[in-house]
Amino acid sequence: MLDLEELIARGQESGASDIHIVCGLPVKCRVDGSIRSLTAEPLSHEDCEAYARALAGDEYAAMERIGELDLSRSFLCGAR
Repeated sequence: MLDLEELIARGQESGASDIHIVCGLPVKCRVDGSIRSLTAEPLSHEDCEAYARALAGDEYAAMERIGELDLSRSFLCGAR
């Protein structure tokens, strides 16, 4: 599993506008409107939880409480 910074860098290098993290699938990204795999290996529950913790920060407690949280983040580098 790539750490979050590596994942974002790989997405940027690919020209991705979005990165999609879904349990049981490889990390996907959107490039020019098409969805492509950004990694080869499917993500485990633990992988997704680690990404969620990194992305959600203080909001992670809310995600645990309600069972879901739709996260979208934009970074200074332009990645979302």
